[in-house]
Amino acid sequence: MSDIPTLSTAGRPVAYVATYRTVQDQVDISFEDLSQAHIQVPGSNNLSAVARTLLNTELGRLIVERRPIPAPRHSARRFANQTHTEQKIVPDQTLALKALLWDGMRVGAISNSALARHLQIDEKEVRRLLDPDANQRRLPDAVEAVLGVQPAITVINASPPTRITGVAGHVSRNPPQDLQAAFQVPAATMDTDKA
Repeated sequence: MSDIPTLSTAGRPVAYVATYRTVQDQVDISFEDLSQAHIQVPGSNNLSAVARTLLNTELGRLIVERRPIPAPRHSARRFANQTHTEQKIVPDQTLALKALLWDGMRVGAISNSALARHLQIDEKEVRRLLDPDANQRRLPDAVEAVLGVQPAITVINASPPTRITGVAGHVSRNPPQDLQAAFQVPAATMDTDKA
């Protein structure tokens, strides 16, 4: 197994950093942690909504293709120029739970049938739990069974980073304007066998 932390092992909120780069009258949206998540749109679009749709699509693709889901970066960076901006984007909450479930199953080598036996459900229902387009009421129970803990809800600041301004001895910051709830696996439950 790789030493690179994945979504279920990193203990970070399920919120990925979108990078917006202005190129002429277009905005290039990408996610550094998700290399195939990339789109170019007119600058007049609601960029946060487009970025969230792109993130949801990419997480769904990784689940369907049974690929590792990389852990998100800790925070957005500030850029000196005005052509680059970063912002934390929180995926759809059901999709975030499905991503945690899939990645926990992958890391723990838990098969669909093993999870079905543990939850005392049919294997078809486990497949529906992992289907990015299906909504399942048993999802929180399945995530808890795989990770050994119920993911916590944490509040993150999804506002783009603001520039710190100040006059000698006085620093002011703009307050966060976009607080969002994101799932997070509590770090205390993470496997910490680092040698």
